[in-house]
Amino acid sequence: MPMFSRKVILRALACAILAMVPFPEQENQIYDLKVKALSRTYFNRPDSIVVVEVGKDDFESLRKKFGAREKDRGGPWRERFEALRNQFFWDDGVYQSLLRRILDENPKRLLVTFFYSESLISLQENPSLQRLARNQAVLWASQFDLDQKLLKPASELTGTENYGFSNLTPDVDGVVRRGYLLQQNHISLPFRALVDGPETLKTSMPLTNSFLVGFTGPPGFIPTCNVQDLFSEGENRCGSLKNKYVILSPSGNIVAGASLYRTPVGYMSRGEALANILLTAQNARAVVPVSRYLIFFAVLAHALLLSKVVLGSPGRRQLLVALLLLGGEAVVSLLLLRFFSLRMPILPFVIGTGAAYLVFLWQKFAQQETKRWQAEKKTQYLRELDELKSNFISL
Repeated sequence: MPMFSRKVILRALACAILAMVPFPEQENQIYDLKVKALSRTYFNRPDSIVVVEVGKDDFESLRKKFGAREKDRGGPWRERFEALRNQFFWDDGVYQSLLRRILDENPKRLLVTFFYSESLISLQENPSLQRLARNQAVLWASQFDLDQKLLKPASELTGTENYGFSNLTPDVDGVVRRGYLLQQNHISLPFRALVDGPETLKTSMPLTNSFLVGFTGPPGFIPTCNVQDLFSEGENRCGSLKNKYVILSPSGNIVAGASLYRTPVGYMSRGEALANILLTAQNARAVVPVSRYLIFFAVLAHALLLSKVVLGSPGRRQLLVALLLLGGEAVVSLLLLRFFSLRMPILPFVIGTGAAYLVFLWQKFAQQETKRWQAEKKTQYLRELDELKSNFISL
C-alpha cells in the first residue's frame, strides 16, 4: 500500500502552489519584525566606524569659531537648500579646521555625505584647503537627481575620483532595506571607501544588483558623536579616529523630517544607514533570500506530513502538530537570519500549513461521512434481507 495516495499528493501540491502566491508587503513587514527582534541581540558595537553628525546650529557655532572672514570668502555668506529639505552650508574656515582635525588622527577614510556642487565651492584662493579636500583619505558625496542623472561634486574637491553617490533607495513602502555598491556604472560612497582603502571586498557581495542590508543593531547602535565634540576641551566623546571610517553626516531631525530614513530597525540618520551598508559590504553580511524552489518543496513536505497527522490522529493532536510546525519554521527562519544571513519568509508556511490543515480536515470529514453512509446502507440492506427472510419463512 503506498504511503500517500494520489488524492493526498495532489491536494498537498495544490496547497504548496497556493502558498507560493507572493504577498510582498506582508512579507516585508514580517521581515522587519524579525530584523528588529534580532537587532537587540547584538552586544558588540562596531569599533571600525564612527558617525559624526552635523546640524545647522552646530555648523553655525563652528562658523563663529573657525569661519572665514567675509573678505576671505570672496562674497556674502552662501547657503544651499539641499534636495532632502535640510540646510547645509559651506565655509572655508570651518572645513579647513574640520578636515585638519580629523585627518590628523589618520582615519582609514573620511566620508563626507554632504553634496557640494560647483556653484557652491571656490577654492582657487585657498590652496591649503584644496590640498586637504583632495587628500586620498577624504571621499566626497555625489548624488543622483530625480532623473537618475549623476551629479558630481565640485571638481576643486575631487582632484581624482575620490567620490561616490550617497543616495539611499527606499522600497515601495518607504523603508530602506536595500543598498547598492554599483548603480548605473557609478560607485557608491561606502564601496569607494572599501575598494580604494586597505580593506578588500569579499567576492560574495553582489556588485550591480541591490542587496538586503544586514543591520547591526537598532538606531544609535553605531558609535555616533556630534561634530562639536571633536573640538571640545573636555572629554572627546568621538574617541580615537585612528584607522576608522569616519562618516560626516547631517544629524537626523524627526520634527523636520530632514535626514531620517525608515529602516527595518527604526528611523536612522543618513550616516547610520550608510554605516550599516559599509559594514555589510566589509563583512560580506548581505542578507540572501532563500530559493523559492527550496521553500516550495519545504511547504510540500509540511503539507504531506500534516496529511498523515490529520487523517490518522485525533482532533487535538492535529492542531497541536500544525502549531508546532509553524513555530518550528519561525524559529528556523530567525536562526537562518541571525547566523547565516538568509531570509526565509514565514508567510508561505503559514498559508501552506493553514490550507493543508483545512483541506485534509475536510477530506477526513468526507471520508467519515462516506464510511457512515456505507454503514447505514449496509445496515439497511441487512434489515431488508432479514425482512425478506422472515416473509419467506412465513410463507
